[in-house]
Amino acid sequence: MPTEDMTAISAKVRTDEKALFEQLCEIDGLTASKVIRWFIIACNERGAIGELEIHDARYMARYGISQMR
Repeated sequence: MPTEDMTAISAKVRTDEKALFEQLCEIDGLTASKVIRWFIIACNERGAIGELEIHDARYMARYGISQMR
């Protein structure tokens, strides 16, 4: 269903995170591409990402990442 005015987007994630995401998508009968597209559209319509700081903090704590400044 790609059209001429579409472009690809990519992100690097851990292998285990990708596998879990694909499993969750499959459970709901969706593709990862469709879910990512929905997320982007929802953010654009809302004009914001949402609780990104909370998710970042949990991710950083989970993997022992310290913020660089």
